[in-house]
Amino acid sequence: MIFKGKLVWLVAGLLCLSACRQPKEALAPAQPPLQLRAAVDNASPSTNDTILYTVTVDRDARLTVNIPQFGAKIEGLRVTDAGKDEPQEVAGRIITKYWYKLRADISGAYILPAMEINYGRPEWYSGDAASDTLEAGDGASENGALLTAKTAEIYLDVASRIADGGSLTLRDLKPLPKVPAKFPWLLVIILIIAAGGAAIIYFLKKKKDTVELVKRPAHEIAYDRLAKLLDTPLGDEKQQRNYFFNLSFILKEYVENRFKVNATDMTTEELSSVLYKVNTLDDLHSRAAINMLRSFDRVKYAGILLKKENGNEELAEVKRFVDDTRELTAEAEPEED
Repeated sequence: MIFKGKLVWLVAGLLCLSACRQPKEALAPAQPPLQLRAAVDNASPSTNDTILYTVTVDRDARLTVNIPQFGAKIEGLRVTDAGKDEPQEVAGRIITKYWYKLRADISGAYILPAMEINYGRPEWYSGDAASDTLEAGDGASENGALLTAKTAEIYLDVASRIADGGSLTLRDLKPLPKVPAKFPWLLVIILIIAAGGAAIIYFLKKKKDTVELVKRPAHEIAYDRLAKLLDTPLGDEKQQRNYFFNLSFILKEYVENRFKVNATDMTTEELSSVLYKVNTLDDLHSRAAINMLRSFDRVKYAGILLKKENGNEELAEVKRFVDDTRELTAEAEPEED
């Protein structure tokens, strides 16, 4: 009987020890390898305030992860400054804090998005499926072979700095300073000097750029042009047409310069009705000029070619007309007895 009683007490003691050890193990669940926490220092700022937004990465020292750029996900708010605090190691975990200084230019509601980091499940992590899929406050969830640490969204209500009792006030514009009315003599003198200088420079430049053309006698111009046509070959139709175009122009140019008739802009028939009215030209020479022009036109326009090696004969007729009708200078006139 004594032996049975001791055995009962021994079994009861073992049951008590196992019951006492169970709560101790329940109090120490496996902590996720990575946790994210996000916070702001002021969730109801004004447009004049700077918001300090922090994202804390709390990871196991054995875990290596790539930290994304959290600031790239911030929209609607201006990031005026950003940085990272020195990592701290506490009880086998490394805690790193990333911070951002934000400003809102317009009042209204803003949302700071949830930040997240995906990472592979470590082999040494012994947490069960229930602890892998964590609540929003814990900030981690399991996605197949990956675990995701995630923060919650943060809502901001930004008020206008005027409505928030800011120091922005409206003030009247300052009146324009009164300037004593004085006649600007100095300005007038400067303008006069500048205008005079500009006028002098203009006339000097104009004088420099202007080429004074000495008007040569009409017959000298004609003689020079005829000399260049002398002995020109008349081999084909093109050469003959060009030759008589030039000869016709020389004759008309001479008539224009000598008798002040716009001959170069007239046809032969138009010129014939005008040339007979020139008082300084007799009918005989008027008829001779018109007949020469008409003969030149037959080659120019009708294509009637001359069977000659050159046009020196026609050129001599034009030169003879110029000799007979040229204006005589005092040196060229015959002396009176």
